[in-house]
Amino acid sequence: MENQDYRRKIADVVNYITKNFIAEELSDLLAPGCTGGVILGRKSIDESELKRYVPATITLTLLNSILGNNTLLKGGSGTAKTQLAKVIGTILYQIPVEFFDLKKTTGAPKQTRDNIYGTHDFPRMLNPELGPSEFLYLPYYAGIVIIDEINRWTNLEQNIIREGISSDVWPVDGKSFHIPDQIVIAAMNPESYEGTNLLNENLADNFAIQLPPPEYNSILHDKLVRESKTNIENLLGCRDLVEKLEEYYRKDKGNTKYVIAKIKDISEEMKKVLDERKVPYIYNGDITKIRQEIEAQEFDPETTFLQHMIIAEMTYSYKFGRNRSSDPRSDHTHDQKYLSTKISEPLKGRFLNDWTALAKAISWYVGEEKVSIDALRTAFIYTAAHRIKPEKDFYQKIYSERRVDGMPVGFEPMAAEYECARAMFNSVYDHYNDLKPESDEMFKIRKAIQIMNNEDSGKSDKLEDALNTLEDAYNILKNVDHPVGKLLSSAIADYKIKLLKGEIKLKGEDNAS
Repeated sequence: MENQDYRRKIADVVNYITKNFIAEELSDLLAPGCTGGVILGRKSIDESELKRYVPATITLTLLNSILGNNTLLKGGSGTAKTQLAKVIGTILYQIPVEFFDLKKTTGAPKQTRDNIYGTHDFPRMLNPELGPSEFLYLPYYAGIVIIDEINRWTNLEQNIIREGISSDVWPVDGKSFHIPDQIVIAAMNPESYEGTNLLNENLADNFAIQLPPPEYNSILHDKLVRESKTNIENLLGCRDLVEKLEEYYRKDKGNTKYVIAKIKDISEEMKKVLDERKVPYIYNGDITKIRQEIEAQEFDPETTFLQHMIIAEMTYSYKFGRNRSSDPRSDHTHDQKYLSTKISEPLKGRFLNDWTALAKAISWYVGEEKVSIDALRTAFIYTAAHRIKPEKDFYQKIYSERRVDGMPVGFEPMAAEYECARAMFNSVYDHYNDLKPESDEMFKIRKAIQIMNNEDSGKSDKLEDALNTLEDAYNILKNVDHPVGKLLSSAIADYKIKLLKGEIKLKGEDNAS
């Protein structure tokens, strides 16, 4: 299939969800906060730009899930967070929607490990007349786990659930079982809600992106709310198949492989049901192919350079942080403007991979030839918002203003954490624009990047040539007084050591020694 076929299939799914379950307003995917009012105010929209205007939360949840990543939906009660998660579960895994109501995993205080992961319901096991013996951990057998109100758990309880989320290994009733390629979609309420807790940083880092709830289309919303429950049951539900699964479960609940295999059987039967109802869905076998297409999306050179700028500014400054203490004060590095003066420590963990993957997915979906700076900005906002630690003064400024200069009339500021992430990205973008092509520092950095990409030195699979290439780039960068130069110098040194130790193999070579 051509790339366009998969994009079209995803678009059909998104439109179907919007029409039948969640009436989300269109917004500009490459400019978060620009919703229908902005689009309506534009006198003309080029046909090539139409793909940008989508129901953003639905689209990004679906794309991130296809990537195999976890998604965190944050917003008030009644904003369809859990409903969206259940719909995505059926659309991606062809599992009847009723399955996700079986002992749904929900955050609540004062829960033990057995409460969270599940244990045997002994009274029902000993007395079948009481009805089916259900287990709390039945949902953990699926390719997708849905967790509601995740921040009602305390820090201790969040650490317990993190064990399963981070590894896809669920410790249940004295034994553990692994579900490969499992994803999690979790919903959380704002911290202002009574009974909520701050999300544990280790747990939060397991979610690639945090999204606001769907922005409702006010014209269609009321009608769809009345119909959505019926639509979900009639279009995505199949109680008969779920009862079959429960029967399998009662008979051989201790056999992990057996239950997982039966869930796959149910999925195949559910495909036929969805086909009969003409419900568009993403077939399981297509997910790997879609991921491959997204992974093949390349970064525009300027986008690559800006990403280097952001990483460098988060890492190198004499003012804050673990890695910044050794960076000397300089008249040329403009420390007061650096991103590092706005956050208390650099972003870390899974962030960089999540940011890059989402940028590629957004770029691929809107049909860009290469990943643009706009796609990188959007991905940064959604992957950084729940991970950054803004300095108090900076956060207070954003929280008070919640406004971004230069946005058109009709632009709606997002929650403060998203606007913090946007402001951080934009500050680095300003610095990037300050480095004009004729700048000596800019010239040296670009030259080094070109050399490292083998653009000037010719491609080679030989270790000696690779080391000489690194040496050439390093010699250019060692006197560059700019955080990007420092970042690349460190990266070159690290890469060179790994080459020499044989930890990295060159293309075309069996051994790098």
